[in-house]
Amino acid sequence: MPGPILDTPVLELKYFRERAGFSQKMLAMMLDVEEDYIKAIENGSEQPTDMEFVVKLGHVLKTSTDELFGKSETTDTPSDFLRI
Repeated sequence: MPGPILDTPVLELKYFRERAGFSQKMLAMMLDVEEDYIKAIENGSEQPTDMEFVVKLGHVLKTSTDELFGKSETTDTPSDFLRI
């Protein structure tokens, strides 16, 4: 099985999912994955291993993959408040 795309958990998924107004179940259905997988990504126990999935996730949540992973300085996300 391929390793994770990123070295850190996807901490921003919950923020963008809630901002888009989706439940975990609804997002999972839209992405054709199990709801438990969405939960696992949100709690940091899983990381996406498929770049196509990551791109689709950004598209569905109407955000860039950079913003989704907290790599953009243009959007105030929860991780922005942790930066020193």
